Amino acid sequence: MKKGFFFSIDSIFALILFGFVLANIYSFFLVSHNTDQQFYFSEDMLNIFSKIKINELDLTKYNEIQTMIGDGRIKNQKNTLLEQVVIFREKEGDTSPNAQLFVQDVTKGLIPEQYGFSIDINGEVFKKSKEVTTLISRERLTFGESSTCAAETETCNGVDDDCDGTIDNGVKNACGGCGVITGGTPSNTCDGADTDSCEEGTWNCNAVKTNTFCSDNTGNIAEICDDGIDNNCDGSTDEGCGGV
Repeated sequence: MKKGFFFSIDSIFALILFGFVLANIYSFFLVSHNTDQQFYFSEDMLNIFSKIKINELDLTKYNEIQTMIGDGRIKNQKNTLLEQVVIFREKEGDTSPNAQLFVQDVTKGLIPEQYGFSIDINGEVFKKSKEVTTLISRERLTFGESSTCAAETETCNGVDDDCDGTIDNGVKNACGGCGVITGGTPSNTCDGADTDSCEEGTWNCNAVKTNTFCSDNTGNIAEICDDGIDNNCDGSTDEGCGGV
């Protein structure tokens, strides 16, 4: 009777231990599966940046990159995406605005909502914030431009082309932006669309600093007869009033 009792107790403990081991194995596979998914995702993202070249992108889907190519911020479309991030980072420093825009344009719609994502090149270049519970780090050795800047002629493109530490110095228009101003010089007086020739407005810069517009929104000034004044500013006095 005692042997049967102890055998039953031992069997119960064995079943409990077996069940505990099974639970831990199941838990391990759940955690392992989640980590594997993150690992493969991070590997895929790194492959995208390190293997795909800019000229292989469908630029109709990447408005920021298309603009960067158009205004000269991206000079070599044969660079991989990661090489271009390095170039921006080396030219503009730790908080490179062009590198951030570039990465954001590439990754939009690619990163699942539950994941955070960042790119670090001697300092954090881009980050999609998310509370971190598991961190998967992937690395690649890539070549961009040397931190010793290769000086070029400065152009108005948001990049320090001549490597003097100042972006777009000496090439901005009178409004402080890029592009040729076809209107008048900022702050000079101007005549609006009315019929008189009086300059009652001033040339102001538009919001994007690419041109100027005249702020004269006054009404028409008519000539007043026999007052001896050129009321409508056309260079003649009392014209159209008839002879004496």
